[in-house]
Amino acid sequence: MTARWPLVIFYNIIDVSAYNAYVLWTEKHPAWNVGRLHKRRLFVEELGKALVQPEMMRRKTLPRTAAA
Repeated sequence: MTARWPLVIFYNIIDVSAYNAYVLWTEKHPAWNVGRLHKRRLFVEELGKALVQPEMMRRKTLPRTAAA
């Protein structure tokens, strides 16, 4: 938790958005991870990877300098 109130609000918006996405996903795919504990955590991990993966692939193809 952070004492900076704008960051607290931002993190709360991200958390609520991820929770809403989780609810929608589980309604659309009820058989996803049946019988597993911590389904929301697994969903958020997969969501994060899916959101970051395209940027990682784009940066991987950028030319490097000799100093890097």
